[in-house]
This record gives sequence, structure tokens and C-alpha cells, in this order.
Amino acid sequence: MDAVPNQEPASPAQDQSPAPATSGPPREIELKLAASPDALETLRGADVIARHARNQGVTRRLDAVYYDTPDRLLDRNGLALRVRRSGKRHVQTLKRSGSGDPLARDEWEVALPDAALDLALLPLAEIGEPLASLSAGQLGPVFATRIRRRLRRLDYAGALIEVAFDDGTIEAGEKTLPVSEVELELKEGEAAARHPAGPVRGRRAPPPRLPSVRV
Repeated sequence: MDAVPNQEPASPAQDQSPAPATSGPPREIELKLAASPDALETLRGADVIARHARNQGVTRRLDAVYYDTPDRLLDRNGLALRVRRSGKRHVQTLKRSGSGDPLARDEWEVALPDAALDLALLPLAEIGEPLASLSAGQLGPVFATRIRRRLRRLDYAGALIEVAFDDGTIEAGEKTLPVSEVELELKEGEAAARHPAGPVRGRRAPPPRLPSVRV
């Protein structure tokens, strides 16, 4: 949880040439919780958020396009590939599930000069099949997301948790689905990993997926 004005400070990375992703993928530990629009606003104003927040947070607009083969080869192998834009900055991200931990995924990120896929910037030998045998020409857009993300960082239970309140849409062809969810990502520490929902509770949200529709 993607031209929209950027509401975050410009990143120095956007003025640099992209570099290949480093070996040894970082482990992303996060939980997404579905919430109605009203519940989302209630959570944003909850006392527990205010008490543990480091600051007032930031708002970002995130536009992303997710890619796969026509037969959804990446999805069938637990891979999600996207290019996300926030302001003038483009980032290509590959996530891989299947580690046995439902809250953890391997994640590779690399800055791009524009919105075009560049698989050569990923450590394909490390990632392995099926991506290693694919070219960008074999991949096409499957769906897009357009998200307003309101971020806050919390010091909670001995850990640093980034809480994202997301609302927007998932779009594929003529189909559009609403997005309204809370994402909690463990940035530092271990305590929150034992209680991943941390300061908020809700129904876990499925990953964005429209497998029967192509953009």
C-alpha cells in the first residue's frame, strides 16, 4: 500500500543514479489490518496512538503498478513485483513470501530513474527462479494502486513501530476496489513482534490482488 503532488521532503536518492540492490535481502515484518473508513479515522485519533507517537507524522501519495506474467507466474510463486512513485521518486520493489513466518517477507528495493522496470538491478542469482529466467518484456501490469498514506512512528512495548493509515483504490482495467487499511511495520526491536497488532486491533487484510483482471 502508485502525477500527484508529493507531501514528503525530497529524498537525496532521487538525484542519484540507481545502484544494484545489495545482497542479503532485508526482512520486512509487517501486519495489515482491514478497517472501514470510519474506523480508520477513529484509529488515527486514538489516545494510544497519540501517547506513543514520536511526532505528528507525514502524509504521502503513493502510486504503484504491480507486474506479473499473463499466467501469474510470480504470484503463484509467492512473489510480488511493483514500481511505486512518490512525487518524483520511483522505487522498484520485489517481495517474497513463504518463509514460514506469515508476518515476514524478503524484500529487495532499488531506486529507478523513471517508471520503467529494470530487472537487472535486482540480485537475480540470489532471488532465483522463476524471476531469474524472465525478462521485463515478459512482464506486464496487472493492477495499480493509488493510495494516500498517513504515517506515524510509535515507541511501543520496547520497539519502534511504523503505523500507516492507508486509503485509496486498487484499479485493474475497468474494475476498481476501495482500499482502507492499517499497516504496522516493525522497524526496530523485538517486543512488538510478539504482539504484531500492537496498539491497534482488527481483521487482517489480504494483499492487493486482482488475479482475473489485467490492466
